[in-house]
Amino acid sequence: MKRYDAYKSTGIPWIPEVPEHWEVRRLGLFFSENKTANSNMQCTEAYKFNYGTLVRKDEGVDLSELAETYSKYTVLKPKDIVINGLNLNYDFITLRVAQAASMGIITSAYVVLSPRGQVYDPYFCYLFRAMDSIKLFHGMGSGIRLTLSYKDLKYQPLPLPPLSEQRAIVAYIERKERQIDAYIARQAEQIERLKELRQTIISHAVTRGIHPYTRFRPTGIPWIPEVPEHWEMRKSTRIFPRIGSGTTPKTGVQGYYTEDNGIYWLQTGDLNDGLIEDTAKKITRRALDESNLNIYPIGSVVIAMYGATIGKVGLLNIEAATNQACCVLPPSPHYISKYAISVFMSVKTELIRQALGGGQPNISQETIRRIRLPLPPLSEQRAIVAYIEKKTAVIDRKINACREQTELMKAYKQRLISDAVTGRINVLPHD
Repeated sequence: MKRYDAYKSTGIPWIPEVPEHWEVRRLGLFFSENKTANSNMQCTEAYKFNYGTLVRKDEGVDLSELAETYSKYTVLKPKDIVINGLNLNYDFITLRVAQAASMGIITSAYVVLSPRGQVYDPYFCYLFRAMDSIKLFHGMGSGIRLTLSYKDLKYQPLPLPPLSEQRAIVAYIERKERQIDAYIARQAEQIERLKELRQTIISHAVTRGIHPYTRFRPTGIPWIPEVPEHWEMRKSTRIFPRIGSGTTPKTGVQGYYTEDNGIYWLQTGDLNDGLIEDTAKKITRRALDESNLNIYPIGSVVIAMYGATIGKVGLLNIEAATNQACCVLPPSPHYISKYAISVFMSVKTELIRQALGGGQPNISQETIRRIRLPLPPLSEQRAIVAYIEKKTAVIDRKINACREQTELMKAYKQRLISDAVTGRINVLPHD
């Protein structure tokens, strides 16, 4: 992109120069602080942050029952900019910025800025989002801050383009955002298609084999109506006789959890439909013994029985204990472990179907114990695993390439916005 013809120094460390015709003014000249309290409960639309936007909070709740709490909230007006600054590591403040599209209320812990004077508020919303937190708070002084206040912001110098140029910058950014977001959405769709193709390859291989001229026989089982005629169908307990689970050591007991050199303790959030090399939490030997936990060996298949990750699987490449939401199938002489995880990735839909009935789906151990699974000869299992690994490696490379492109475009969008709102590029029409 073309730069402006001339620049001038600002004396601001985080933006050392701006286009010569731009001004540099204090934030307090553009925005006043909105501290209008919801004292008489005139507004009942409560909002909260959600990934850079404001969304309804407590939808369907009678706010009059919480009048004492909500009367202290700040009343938002359309175009108000809400800033939440939180010191996460006592080193710099992380910003979250959103703009109100309609009347509402939000907790008074947030800073609410109301535009005043001849400013185009969307430009400043983009500017605040683009600011590097460390640079923005340069010069605020030392000391630990847990939250952000208007006093912290009002004297901060900001670039001020002419009003017409503010509008042109926003129009440019919005146009580019649409293009970039559409590209990112296409990448996401491509990733989903590749994942579906990957699962189709796996499911076909583990339920029908990989030999094209195989003869089949019916099974009488809806989720797998036929299998190669030389395969068996066995109840899972005949393949995995030592199916088990775990528990959660009491969190209030000191000495049960550790960050260093502990015993791996698996939760369903650690499952990734692949090899498990680590866990988010680790426990001590004392917690293991006093909670009567088992350590499961490498090669065990783990299935999430309920919660947001229901049906998700993992293959232990470490020795680990688990919580009660995990069902563990230790290595079996009848199944190669990598074939086993592929089978349970393919049977996920059926397990969840059998788990339905109550309000919250729950795959019980009994459901897993009674399901019937295909059992090819071990030599054929090895061939199927090799086939799956070869086919899915190609797909995985394509998925990773899509993800890399997505991250590059996200970084490009952020850089583009930053360059536009600070004048590093000239977005005005050129001759």
